[in-house]
Amino acid sequence: MKGVEVLKKHRFVILGVDHFNTLGMVRSLGEAGIRPDVVLVEHYRMVKASKYVNNLYIASSIEQGLEYIISEYSREKEKPFLLTGSDPIISVIDRNYNRLIDKFYFFNAGEEGKISFLLSKKEQNMLAKSCGFNVPMFEEVCIGDKPTKVPYPLITKAIDSTVDDWKSQVYICHNENELADAYSHLKGERILLQQYIEKSNETGFNALSVNGGEETYLPLQLTYNETTEKSFGNLIYLFEPRDMELCEKIKNLIQKTHYCGIFSIDLLIGKDKKIYFLEVNFRNSGWSYPYTCAGVNLPILWAQSVLENHIDVEKVKIKKLPYSAIADYGVLATAFHRSFSEIVKSFKKIWKCDSRILWNLRDLGPVWPIIREFINNRF
Repeated sequence: MKGVEVLKKHRFVILGVDHFNTLGMVRSLGEAGIRPDVVLVEHYRMVKASKYVNNLYIASSIEQGLEYIISEYSREKEKPFLLTGSDPIISVIDRNYNRLIDKFYFFNAGEEGKISFLLSKKEQNMLAKSCGFNVPMFEEVCIGDKPTKVPYPLITKAIDSTVDDWKSQVYICHNENELADAYSHLKGERILLQQYIEKSNETGFNALSVNGGEETYLPLQLTYNETTEKSFGNLIYLFEPRDMELCEKIKNLIQKTHYCGIFSIDLLIGKDKKIYFLEVNFRNSGWSYPYTCAGVNLPILWAQSVLENHIDVEKVKIKKLPYSAIADYGVLATAFHRSFSEIVKSFKKIWKCDSRILWNLRDLGPVWPIIREFINNRF
């Protein structure tokens, strides 16, 4: 890829957790010829095994990991690039904006604390409404309170995605009794209640922006082969965006945030055929690596765009469309809990896809600890 030699003058540092999101960034950079330094928070078994990792440091906390990065890399001749794929981590980086801005290139919204503010589901919904998105009715309440605006059925959501185990706070409630039961399982003091929209599918974008959100690139849209009530499926298809009005709404939203970085936006397709806003993630996504496999290397393209103050789309050479990708970890985890025949079926399903999140013949190191984990859990 043109321009990578210039990027090699800079250090690339990933602050992350032992997740496929982090592994995807490592592989995206590694396949372009850049071996990143990786700072992992607490747990590690998979990412460290990638052949593309240059130096590895294990931190006891996000804050300690960031302090290590500042002490180790802030005096580089060329500003290093600092990347992450975690909401709690981007929030900590955001709160240290003033310390980092002169020493690193990193995802930011132009001022300290701005991304942390934007991680609020309420603020995101209000912003999306101002940009013309369909947003299901919502209200923020104390846990235990009855809804005053949102009708049943409704869904409970964490106030923001930096809280521990925020996905476990999702409950679909059809009446007051079900809401009371959901409250008995929820953590914290406040919760977001939102109108439940019956969906036919979900869709979204992995993308990037530069120059404070003035320039945004939405290369490919994704949709799912299958979904559940509470979540999305393991198999996606990438295709060229056709809804230009939707793309303009997204660009307008990002421009209003003044965000510079890799981001993803999640949308719901209702059974009424309308598209509803779900959330924006101001960091790398787990689905970013399939974009790399399809020809859109977001970490590399973002770094080039930052140095050039412009997104040069001529650097992008998409291989084929539609392009399929699978989160093979989830598929195999389910199969290993069932039967040998299910395992065989799952491997066949996995290899029919154009790319995979975990299994990678060029970088097999991370595969084996996961397979051993599956086997140990089963036997």
